[in-house]
Amino acid sequence: MNRPVRTRTDPDEVRARILDVAEEHYRRIGYHKTSVADIATVLGMSPANVYRFFPSRGAINEAICGRVMNEVVDIA
Repeated sequence: MNRPVRTRTDPDEVRARILDVAEEHYRRIGYHKTSVADIATVLGMSPANVYRFFPSRGAINEAICGRVMNEVVDIA
């Protein structure tokens, strides 16, 4: 019997995808209206899985702020 092969996704890639989706939601509907469940739904994962990569919604926000600051530094 053949079992489906599970491929392991790079954790850094998953974190980047989480941040991409979160940033898009923040821009569209705002930080306060975006929940971890919203982010997880778009990614096709559970909120618990998102929390494996970020301990809190605030940690996601901090990571996004860091990305934006790096973009500003690169431009300057």
